[in-house]
Amino acid sequence: MKNLIYFILLLTISSYSQNSGSIEYTYISNFGINYQTIGVLEFNTERSKFTLLKPNDGPKEITKVRDGNNLQLIVPESDFRPVNYINRSSGNLLSYDRMFKKNNLLIETIPSIHWQINEAFKDIGQFKCQQAVGYFRGRTYTVWFANEIPVPYGPWKLQGLPGLILEVKDDRNEIFITASKLDFTETVTIQLPDLSEAVPLKEFISVIIPEKFKKLEAEMNARANRSTTFKLSTFDRNSEKEIIYEWEEN
Repeated sequence: MKNLIYFILLLTISSYSQNSGSIEYTYISNFGINYQTIGVLEFNTERSKFTLLKPNDGPKEITKVRDGNNLQLIVPESDFRPVNYINRSSGNLLSYDRMFKKNNLLIETIPSIHWQINEAFKDIGQFKCQQAVGYFRGRTYTVWFANEIPVPYGPWKLQGLPGLILEVKDDRNEIFITASKLDFTETVTIQLPDLSEAVPLKEFISVIIPEKFKKLEAEMNARANRSTTFKLSTFDRNSEKEIIYEWEEN
């Protein structure tokens, strides 16, 4: 990420319970335009939910609603925001993706990221974090995770390590994510979306998107005069987090 000043805020801790809580991240990306906002990860032993807020939405306090021994965290959201859910019991990852004027719910198997865990350590806040490097869908990520927080989650779709991921940087210097606030609680309840309208990610990428562009191209050409022909191509994935998918590499 060119011409950006990296910074790390000290973590603030409350209600210590290492397997359940929420964490705020400073999220910075540079796909031609510098963009900074807040991402919020909620987690318990079986599920996680990562919400990327609008820049003017954060940072804000998370509302806590208690029902008996369970605690639900209400993250401030306005309009549509990208959200990723991990459900370890089913082995699924769910994502809301805004495209074609619709909030599409996509489902995939939790991706298997082959992490190389290195004997490199640094402190983030009060935690001693260990380095890991892994390739995922066109980018190689260097992350730092806290073994003291033994849950396999992280921001966005990054996961699968023996501790919570607190910092992320990709090899193109376009993505930088770092923890800013961590709140442990007794039990966080994460409600999953209704799966009845969920579309497999591979079908959405390989079939639905090309068909939508083909239909739009046909509609534009039907309205155009005979001397004009439109030819549409799908968007350039180099400006996306996911550049290439595993079924396209095989």
